[in-house]
Amino acid sequence: MIDLEPSRQALLAAALALPRRKWLEAELADAQAADARGYYLPDEDERLRDVYARFLSVRQALKQILEDVRPALKYEKDEEQLKCFVLAFLSATLLLRTGNYLLDTASKSRVLREKLDEAESRYGISRKTFTGIFKAVTDPRSLWAYHEAWRFYDAHKSEISRLESHQEWAPLISLLREEEPLINTQRRDYLKRRLSYRVFSFLRRHHSGYKKTMFSLLKVGGSMVAELRQPGIKAAGDQKRILEHYYDDLISLAQPGDVFITRHDDALSNVFLPGYWPHAALYLGSDEQRQRMGYSRFVEYGESGPSFIESKKDGVKWRAASETLAVDTVLILRPRLEKAEVNTALERAASHIGKLYDFAFDFRQADRLACTAVIYRGYHSAGGQSFKLEDHAGRLALSAENLIDQLLCDFSFEVIAVCGVNGGDCVQGEEALRLLKESYSSKF
Repeated sequence: MIDLEPSRQALLAAALALPRRKWLEAELADAQAADARGYYLPDEDERLRDVYARFLSVRQALKQILEDVRPALKYEKDEEQLKCFVLAFLSATLLLRTGNYLLDTASKSRVLREKLDEAESRYGISRKTFTGIFKAVTDPRSLWAYHEAWRFYDAHKSEISRLESHQEWAPLISLLREEEPLINTQRRDYLKRRLSYRVFSFLRRHHSGYKKTMFSLLKVGGSMVAELRQPGIKAAGDQKRILEHYYDDLISLAQPGDVFITRHDDALSNVFLPGYWPHAALYLGSDEQRQRMGYSRFVEYGESGPSFIESKKDGVKWRAASETLAVDTVLILRPRLEKAEVNTALERAASHIGKLYDFAFDFRQADRLACTAVIYRGYHSAGGQSFKLEDHAGRLALSAENLIDQLLCDFSFEVIAVCGVNGGDCVQGEEALRLLKESYSSKF
């Protein structure tokens, strides 16, 4: 017989850690707001990810208990076997109940279901996790095995109850007794849930196949466009207007947390992106700058020199200043926020490093990010800053010029410098603001 004590302690800890409805008021309110809006805001997304990751961690612990005790389970009536059964049956009961609670909650919100199925590498959440839970709690073989376990429990309830005389087992027997009404409800609802899973699975397979096809087409097309240049704009071999000797000037003006908006004059993607300003990056600063400004909590990325977080066709990456600044025009925007708020925004943005580029340009999901989505997910809710996503060809997103307008309209950001506009040098102050306003159809 295996040592049951580690599993007993783990089961008690897992049962106590399971989220209670009263603990989830904020997340449930977020789900209602997101469903009415049609998407999750970044701060709502973070709250959901945090509680979902903890929920999945507890479920994994319960599944591990089942795996550990299953080899020793023989459905016999001696005391050790009854203890083994309690561990297995209560673990399965909690898995089933929490899975069904998740399904019931998500059944009321399409947006929540889609978000729970979205991959999130930062939390170790795999794609289609919700679908996997839905399938598991409606699996006929698992439910039949659970039904047989219930019959054993019903037939030997009095012997199992006597385990309560052992002080260390009393909490688990009490918990199992509390679960009985819920167990009966779950057994009655099985057929209804099984049918709903078949419908859900059918719709998801077809929708997922469509999304994969469309994303593949957008990725191929986007990659090709990113590589191409518009003919007749620049002669082959012509230099960028932001020459290398400007790099030090721009970096000397910048602080960690500044938003850089940039443009390649001859990029073919300019034809498909609205306005004059198409691209954005977030300045991380150098090690020395971060230390001087007190960003001691910020995790270092890349080398010690000036660097950016920037999403391009190869994904969200740390990039050296020499890569980000090899452009024709640059705009620097600075947040009017406390250091702690900027630090938090940098950390949020940096947590997305390593994700794929979002060729679909749809900000409602967070497993892939376009360039402006890095700024959006970093700065949303920092110091009360909020963003309104705009409809772009049926997708909710923020173009770089949407981003500029929203950052400047409420005066939460200020213009630090403009460089290269109309072929000019770097300018600051009122002149920079004037050039920016004239460069596109500004709303600030």
